[in-house]
Amino acid sequence: MELFFARQPIFDVAERVVGYELAHRAAGGEAPESSAFDATVQVLVDAIMGAGLDRVGEGRPVFVKVSSDVIASETVRLLSPGTLVFELDADAPCDDALRHACAALRDAGHKLALAGFHADARARELVPFVHVVKIDAHAVRGGALQAAATAAAGGGRILIAERVNDRAERDRCVALGFRYFQGYRFTRPETVVRRDLDMNHLAIFRTMRDLLDHTVSDREVEAAFARDVSLSYRLLRIVNSAAVGGTEIWSIGHAVRLLGRVALYRWLSMCLLASSSGQGVTEELQRAALVRARWCELLAEAAGVPRAAPSLFLVGLFSLLDVITGVPIDELMRQIEPAADVREAILTRADWFGATLALVEAWENADWPEVLNRSYEVGIETEELPRLYRAALEWAGTRSSDASIAA
Repeated sequence: MELFFARQPIFDVAERVVGYELAHRAAGGEAPESSAFDATVQVLVDAIMGAGLDRVGEGRPVFVKVSSDVIASETVRLLSPGTLVFELDADAPCDDALRHACAALRDAGHKLALAGFHADARARELVPFVHVVKIDAHAVRGGALQAAATAAAGGGRILIAERVNDRAERDRCVALGFRYFQGYRFTRPETVVRRDLDMNHLAIFRTMRDLLDHTVSDREVEAAFARDVSLSYRLLRIVNSAAVGGTEIWSIGHAVRLLGRVALYRWLSMCLLASSSGQGVTEELQRAALVRARWCELLAEAAGVPRAAPSLFLVGLFSLLDVITGVPIDELMRQIEPAADVREAILTRADWFGATLALVEAWENADWPEVLNRSYEVGIETEELPRLYRAALEWAGTRSSDASIAA
């Protein structure tokens, strides 16, 4: 059975990614989230392990929501302790059987987490058996948040604050003992609005546009690179680091002829991310932009429209640039001047390009009903989505390393 899953990063106080939570659902099933695996624990073993936790989590802990039935099953004990963290709902019913099951898993070396915790949670008796406690800082506020943190603290347990809106709220949570943070808002940091892109950004954007414009000759593309020595140098570093066919590329013209324009605009996107270098949240946003770009490209190919793949790559890549660069998205579109269908997809989610981006965003938000609706609109079988998502994650992980070379 295939698995719908989207990952959400978990950050530490220094805003470094320390793990991921997987929001999941069995493909084609109607049951949401944690109940998706209740029918058979074998789905958990086959689907999640088949997804490749090492690839999905990039070596970091991976949190997966499960039901008490999964925790109590015999099959789950066949999994070797590792990066997988079983996450239970703190408001789920708790009995002696569940407590004993949690104790047995902990003794066997497995990691457990309790999500949605508050001082009056039904499953608060499980706190001594878990390694991580998650508290929704948006739903539990003021004195209740402090009471929840106090009830969960101790025993070496890690406290994670979910849905932290900004860094001021993050700092208040730190004072209460929280060390990790999770939530979509926290992955979109406050931006410092600039009125203009710097010249380095503009040069990269314009050259990427030229590469996709068939009315622009290879000679004109080479001349565009020649006008920016720094850009030429970094691009050649990226291309040569890939050791394409064992052939060293010695000029931009050589790169255009050997690689072709589609490959070049991909490499140029690495320069774009390197020019917006950052760590922690910003680095994760850069990785997310690459995942979006590659996934949009793969969706075009899977939907039988391969000619749209290069443009959709740009749709995905540019869709997070307002957050990464600190420039409002409408202003970005005016300065970059992408093709009309790319611009409208990003600004309004219009037409087929926009539907493809909306599908990717729905997947990221684990909005599975919207995923099904958008899949129909894009014209792709939903069973294909998990495979394409995994491929995009793997591709982006490799290209993130390339971006560091370009810096």
